[in-house]
Amino acid sequence: MKRGSIIFNCMITFFIALACCPAVSMAGDNPFIIKKLPFRTAEIHYSMEGSTRGTAVEYWDGQKHARHSDTRFSGFMGMGASSSKTIEIYTPEKLINVDMSKQTARATGNPVTYMAEEYEKLSSAEKKLVNKNAKNLGMSFMQMFQQSGGSGMEISEGEFKGKKVMITKMMGMTTYTWKDTPIVLKSYGSIMGISNKTVATKIKTNVRIDPKVFEVPAGIKVVYDHEADRHMRMMAKRMIEWLNDPDFEQHMAEGNKPLMRRQDVEDMHGGPGEPGPAGRDKTSPPSRTQPTKHDKTGPDMENIMKSFEKMFGN
Repeated sequence: MKRGSIIFNCMITFFIALACCPAVSMAGDNPFIIKKLPFRTAEIHYSMEGSTRGTAVEYWDGQKHARHSDTRFSGFMGMGASSSKTIEIYTPEKLINVDMSKQTARATGNPVTYMAEEYEKLSSAEKKLVNKNAKNLGMSFMQMFQQSGGSGMEISEGEFKGKKVMITKMMGMTTYTWKDTPIVLKSYGSIMGISNKTVATKIKTNVRIDPKVFEVPAGIKVVYDHEADRHMRMMAKRMIEWLNDPDFEQHMAEGNKPLMRRQDVEDMHGGPGEPGPAGRDKTSPPSRTQPTKHDKTGPDMENIMKSFEKMFGN
């Protein structure tokens, strides 16, 4: 999955979680900073079945997090089968994605850290406004999912391997997230004919973690992607500006306040009429002058989703 798509999905999940958790709206809380985890260190082993088969191990030590995966994708309709062996390293400063097969490594800054930094620049009143608008956006996403396909979204509490979990059922997927952490211990479901099941088979906490699991293997050169990093910084700034709007709900209902400015799109994709840095054609932001049709009772979620895709889906 592309990094942008991962960020896109994570951001939508974040806003939904924000809507379901009143505590993060308290004054002084920075919703983009992961709170202290209920363990000092953790080592979690996973098995994967379905369209993607294989194993993965996640390591947590303070604010450092690494995921070592060895997977095989069966493809779709018998096409596109592939295998991969990767290491993903997360720190407050960097994200590093290592492809062990190609012996390459790509690094960028951490977009969540950039969001947290932009949030801290706000006044106390502005922080309250951003929290309020973010929670409302999460509620709007929940309403959208409830209206799509009639299956809706269900959230409940439970237990998995002795850990308290939040169980979320949405759009054909069920996830078990370790309570008070961002860690998914179990997920399963089928989307567009692609079924997957990932289950934590072993959970060890407060154990010694080898520091080498957070390092790029010797002999692999890390290339810092300055263009992607600039993109992430710009999007973090725009997201906070977007949420720090007293008329946020009205603008979303009218569908005339895009997440990205035209100049941002041109900067990101190489200017008017030019392909982007990765060979993509430049896409234009939603029109400012011609609002899309919408339900007068709430935000125009089609417009919001398109804006999110432009921001995080590249």
